[in-house]
Amino acid sequence: MSSPWLRIPVPRPAATSRLLIIPHAGGGPSYYRSLAAALPAHVEGVLVLLPGRESRLREVPMRHMPAVIRELVPALESLRDRPLSVLGHSLGAIIAFEIARHSPHIERLIVAAARAPHLPFSGPRLCGMSDGQLQAELGRFGGTPETVLAHTELFSLFLPVLRADLEMFEEYEFKPGPKLNVPIRVMSGLADDRVPLIDLLPWRDLTSAGVELIGYPGGHFFEHDAGLGPMPTAELCVFPLEATDADEAHLNESELRRARQFLKPSLGNRFVAGRSRMRQILGRRLGLAPSDVPLSTSPAGKPQLAPGTVVDLRFNLAHSGDLGLFAVTEGIEVGVDLERHRKDVDFHGLAERYYAPGERAVVAAAKDVICTFFGIWSGKEAYSKARGLGLNLPLDSYEIALGSNGLAAGVTDLQTPGWQVHGVNAAEGFSAAVATKAPVAAWRIVAE
Repeated sequence: MSSPWLRIPVPRPAATSRLLIIPHAGGGPSYYRSLAAALPAHVEGVLVLLPGRESRLREVPMRHMPAVIRELVPALESLRDRPLSVLGHSLGAIIAFEIARHSPHIERLIVAAARAPHLPFSGPRLCGMSDGQLQAELGRFGGTPETVLAHTELFSLFLPVLRADLEMFEEYEFKPGPKLNVPIRVMSGLADDRVPLIDLLPWRDLTSAGVELIGYPGGHFFEHDAGLGPMPTAELCVFPLEATDADEAHLNESELRRARQFLKPSLGNRFVAGRSRMRQILGRRLGLAPSDVPLSTSPAGKPQLAPGTVVDLRFNLAHSGDLGLFAVTEGIEVGVDLERHRKDVDFHGLAERYYAPGERAVVAAAKDVICTFFGIWSGKEAYSKARGLGLNLPLDSYEIALGSNGLAAGVTDLQTPGWQVHGVNAAEGFSAAVATKAPVAAWRIVAE
């Protein structure tokens, strides 16, 4: 293979298909060699090498997406002898999407850590940051070797490529066009603070061949090889709380009466929307109409399936503001919480009253007290709901750890070790978390 754009680190002449792997901003093929090596024996990994890095270090890095596509798509002609799928991470995901639009030979598109490309860009623009700010952001995201970040000369060599890639990513302009006719698998870290889960759902608008969405515990970088396996059975659903007449038809009379008892009609409307979404997801899992799902309540008031239901589904629903979050597993206790960020809260006073000593210290030292407070609070709520104890579990009897992005990243409870708590970036302006009694390696992201 003579093209400067393509590298095959582990040649597999007998492979029956290929996977083209496109790196993230500033990344090169070497970061993805282990992924290529871990592919099944029948899949040959092909790594994309963009100008300005590794063996193309002396070339000027490219700053505009159309120029990359004009050069890269013709280079793929040499791969036409076997079925070809494309995987891209972050910036690489957008390049992969554009390749699928411009090449009729792509059979499957796999994108990681990227919001749907037709959504307007939001969040801080990294390409305009100072060198020091950019260095700090890269350290928080991961994906850049520590040796590069810690070495001034190495980082200065890395900067031109990184800034060119960030400009390409942040200035990318989506051009409307026909839908793709290839299936898309979308992968994301649940706590990726650059890509909220709700911004993954619109990938469904871009193909007529179906979309699978998977979330993994972690942030912007996670293990990609797990995402090439079967779809997980545990499910997370983030959805707007907007009830319709069809939603009311999914509820029983007791639930409808409860909805009418809310003093504010808007709160009753949100209750209907959340309950309907819960019934729709459970109904699909059980093969029942939403209205026929047999629900009961635990002694602590947590919704559950009626005794004797064949499938052992555990589930939990949370809502805040105009957004809902629902989780369901098979046989594993689960709890979720969702908190809209508010400023009218006595953060330090509430932390002193309810939080464990380590959590109080974290809040007291926080630069962003809102994200810190609600990151801990959402983790505590999710954990207590998963335990089925609600406020009967003293809030200061355990501690929630936070990741660098301000979302929950674990729980320490000496009385009941082994529980898992992971932050969820559900949407901008919210903190959320999911807690489980046993590890859940991946979640199917659904939109009923």
